[in-house]
Parts: sequence; structure tokens; C-alpha cells
Amino acid sequence: VPHGRVYSVCPRYDDSRLNRTQSYIIDPNYSQQVYQREWKKALDFAQKNTLDIVLINSWNEFNERSQIEPCHDATSIYADPYYLFNVTKTSIYELKGLDQQNNSGSWPEPVKFGLVILLIISTGSILLYAFRRCARQGN
Repeated sequence: VPHGRVYSVCPRYDDSRLNRTQSYIIDPNYSQQVYQREWKKALDFAQKNTLDIVLINSWNEFNERSQIEPCHDATSIYADPYYLFNVTKTSIYELKGLDQQNNSGSWPEPVKFGLVILLIISTGSILLYAFRRCARQGN
């Protein structure tokens, strides 16, 4: 359920390689399709107008294996290094109500698209926020 009209999606999480005493692992090879299910929930919340912001976590958290940045991942059931990137792109197009086929396969302009990239220097994390225009504002 969105908290304060904000919902977070994450492709997977795996801190087993960080030498911690206890590891936490979600969808280690993407076979559980957690990311796709989370995006489906986000899109459902948006359809019900109970969502303004989708927090996409994370772009390049390779150490926790939760990156959506294109990469070759030997543990993934998907061979395409752009698989998660494309799931993200398609989901954002759907969230924004844009027709991906008529947009030459490229990302819309950031202002039109409502995509903001925030670099948090202290942790090196990049968080992507996909903003859905609030229906109350008539946009």
C-alpha cells in the first residue's frame, strides 16, 4: 500500500556477498518476478488515483545486486543485459500514460516525463523517482 501516496519498487535484494552475519535475499535470479509484480501494484495504485510517486530503488546498487542499470548478470534467468532497464522503461511509460511505440523507443524529455535523478553523495546511491502527475492538478 502506498505510504503518503508514494510506492517503492525494487528488482531484487541480495546482501549475501557483503560478509554480514545474516543475509537477506529476495528473488535471487529474478524467477519470482518481484520487480514486475511491484510495478503491477504501482500501476494499479495509479489507476485508482492513490499514488503520486513511484520510488525506483535502485539504479546501480551492484553490491546488493539490486541494480537496474544494464549489466551482464550470470545469476539472472534473463540473458539480455537491458532486461530490467526495459521493464522499468515500459512501466514508466505505462504509468505516465505514454505510447512507447510512438516515441521512437527513446525516453521522453525529462520535463515532459517527470523523471528526476537524485544522487545522494554520502552513500553513492542513485534513486530514480518516476512522478505521476496528480489528477487533482488536472495534468
